[in-house]
Amino acid sequence: RDFQDPYLSELLFQYGRYLLIASSRKGGLPANLQGIWNQKMNPPWSSDYHLNINLQMNYMAAEAVNLAECTLPLFSLIDSLALHGRHTAKVMYDARGWVAHHLTDVFWRTAPADGVVGLWPMGSGWLTRHLYDHYLYSQDTLFLRRRAFPVMKEAALFYLDFLEPVPAGLPLAGKLVTNPSHSPENAFQKADGTQYQFTYGATMDMQIIHELFTHCLQAIETLREPGRPYEPEFKAELEKALANLAPLQVSPQSGILQEWTEDYKEPEIGHRHISHLYGLFPGNQITAQTPGLYDAARKALERRLVGNPNAATEEAGNRYKSYGSYLDGKSFGGWQSVWISMMWLRLGEAAEAYKHHQYQLKYGMKPNFFGQAYQLDGTFGSSNVVAEMLLQSGAGALDLLPALPAAWPSGFVSGLRGQGGFQVDIQWDKGQLTEAQVRSEQGGECRLRVSGPVSIRSNGREVPVKRTSTGEIVFPTQKGGIYTVSAAK
Repeated sequence: RDFQDPYLSELLFQYGRYLLIASSRKGGLPANLQGIWNQKMNPPWSSDYHLNINLQMNYMAAEAVNLAECTLPLFSLIDSLALHGRHTAKVMYDARGWVAHHLTDVFWRTAPADGVVGLWPMGSGWLTRHLYDHYLYSQDTLFLRRRAFPVMKEAALFYLDFLEPVPAGLPLAGKLVTNPSHSPENAFQKADGTQYQFTYGATMDMQIIHELFTHCLQAIETLREPGRPYEPEFKAELEKALANLAPLQVSPQSGILQEWTEDYKEPEIGHRHISHLYGLFPGNQITAQTPGLYDAARKALERRLVGNPNAATEEAGNRYKSYGSYLDGKSFGGWQSVWISMMWLRLGEAAEAYKHHQYQLKYGMKPNFFGQAYQLDGTFGSSNVVAEMLLQSGAGALDLLPALPAAWPSGFVSGLRGQGGFQVDIQWDKGQLTEAQVRSEQGGECRLRVSGPVSIRSNGREVPVKRTSTGEIVFPTQKGGIYTVSAAK
């Protein structure tokens, strides 16, 4: 009954790992909306793979919680979608590369389904993030060269052909945008009161494309050899398009990050999808190093969660009312609470992240920790919430205890993984780091972010470090080396 018992968070963390081990193994299918546990001939959402958050949430923790091998069925699914998606890209869009829309199944559907919400050709772009994440965590350049990059390239080729310049007379004329464009399951209202779900350049679209193009350019830089450029024509095409992408927009009226290129009115302020914050999480386009966008993202999240207490009357004319709206800063469990926790974690707000983690424990699961309709994305995703409270690495450094909840004053965790090829154990007491061990799996430079002074030793010797202007600690590592980080006494 006490949802703040740390044991429940620990149990949920490990149970999410256990379910992924049980439902996602080499040679099989990836975990679907119900994992593998379905007792119905006509299950909710057909036990399929939704590509606009749900499948990605199933696997968002895998690399960080040391279950990289469980991602292999997901990669096989992506390979199959890339194969079938070439036909969809050519026939539907006369475009190069491959595309997948908002859902798929065991027949590798890549064409749209479910009406307007299905005409969302961004599923392929989001899926490629998992391939590149695997490289970032493992530093396996052979995987990057042979498996990840070819799929990423073809996904990017589709978007290079799909992007169109904004016509003269409209905001951001000449900039490249997606068209038609839909922000998952949401709608907007124009000045004349008409409501629509299609527009151009939805913010989430632009963030996914910006991320994919950036990842491709990073991969090209990694894979090139001295004196031998890698994919020079493709690189030039990416750089030209990336420089002309429509930038993210901040509303001059409200100060929030806009969900669409134009500052439309929201017919449902508390809509359960918060798609325009993709660049905050899972992406890294919006960070503390982009303060204007960071503040606008915070305001957008706050506004969405506060909702509209007068919705019954003020939003009565909403033609596209969703399954549930946020209100009074609360979420209602499931994938929504997990995604919100992750956004608050990226904003450095431990208390807010923990609050929505509590909503997941209270409202998001049955007594056996399966979700409503036996949906498991929230259970899988909760493992990532706990992991990123203790270790984050997406912003280029191993950030130790970045958002430790006050309810966990002391404890330890072992075996977390960070990008750059590192495995990390952490101990803390009275809310502060006492000691951490960093194991370098590939060698190379390690960057640490930690509050308070620390010393670093390896094989009994102090390791020389550099400190950056942003407070990071940088030191070289040897492959297989173990580095002990100790808080100053």
